[in-house]
Amino acid sequence: MEIWPSDLTFGMIGFNYNRPGVGGRLKQSPNDFEVIEIDELTNQALPSPPEKMYGHGDGSGLFLVGRVWKRGIDHSRMVRQIARAFGVEQSDVSTAGIKDKKAITVQLFSVYQPRKKISDPMQIEDGIEIDSFSWYREKIYPGRSLGNRFNIIIRDVEKYDESIIEDFSNFVDKGVMNYYGYQRFGGSRPVTAEFGRHIATKKYKDAINLYLGGRSAKSDDQYRSMWRENQDPEQLLLEWRNIPMIEKDILKQLAKRPSDYAAAVKRIPPFLLNLSQSSFVSLMTNQYLSRRGLESELLKGERTKDGNIEIALPSKLWKKPLNDIWKEVFESENVEIVDLKSIRHTTRELYLYPKNLSIEYMDETSIRTTFSLAPGSYATVLLRELMKSQPLNYGI
Repeated sequence: MEIWPSDLTFGMIGFNYNRPGVGGRLKQSPNDFEVIEIDELTNQALPSPPEKMYGHGDGSGLFLVGRVWKRGIDHSRMVRQIARAFGVEQSDVSTAGIKDKKAITVQLFSVYQPRKKISDPMQIEDGIEIDSFSWYREKIYPGRSLGNRFNIIIRDVEKYDESIIEDFSNFVDKGVMNYYGYQRFGGSRPVTAEFGRHIATKKYKDAINLYLGGRSAKSDDQYRSMWRENQDPEQLLLEWRNIPMIEKDILKQLAKRPSDYAAAVKRIPPFLLNLSQSSFVSLMTNQYLSRRGLESELLKGERTKDGNIEIALPSKLWKKPLNDIWKEVFESENVEIVDLKSIRHTTRELYLYPKNLSIEYMDETSIRTTFSLAPGSYATVLLRELMKSQPLNYGI
């Protein structure tokens, strides 16, 4: 079976399921990819509007908790619009996790001490609706949910075979490799992990050149290619139409102080710098998983937990790589433990176990799949095993 170059770039080497893929494409429409958060209070997927949601808050506390439905909207825009609606800073808005852009998603959010009172429900822009407000004593925080329920349609299926579908359903009960998915590394411009590497190792010139000039599958590559060719900030400021705000701020800084790349990096929001370094650790983790395999024997830095194997990931707490496989990964990436001093401790489970998996034939070229995954697991990683399509066909 063919392994795509992007898979190798992101550390995903090979497949666990060795039968032929059915092919196909994801996210041909946001309606084809539905992600519903599983609430820890009810242990169920949140109800979707217009069904009312109950059971949150007791009327006291400083945090207003609500439900947000969005369609075709990225997470940062959703947070920005919620903050604007309630008259607060974006940092006052929190969620349990980041959901897909090319999708319909439903999740909880919280707002710390909102300054504006708004109607319930309210459509704050086309594609974003919020409702079911109640007061709560604590905010919605990352990791609070029990995972997500997915309802996904695979279009343009090439090789529908009922025997493969049945066999796949039985196979995944044993668990597949819990890779970080394509979205973790960027979609049409997958430079996030490499940018994070440059930030971690303080190679700020390389970081800025990649941020401005990294290749893109979108029309803005014509402007990014100008940076690759001449690195003239003033010319690019004049010619780049509809320039993104961050790129504009970076170029303005470089126009004032052309060789001060550290100052240019400071024009990038801190959350993006942190996200990029986490993305780099995710890349290292994928490489670790590929080298390690699914064997159940524990290595140093691993433990059994709830029927899975929990793996400690590189962080500022490490003094040295925890085992020989991690040592190989650090050497292959040419980084040191000291480079990760800003990375907080976290873990990842080895096996991805889908719950309540259903695969339904719709027509000759379409399949509907529904399943639930634990927090942090990627639906595209599971469906990659079934489809074995080119990475761009996953709607990244």
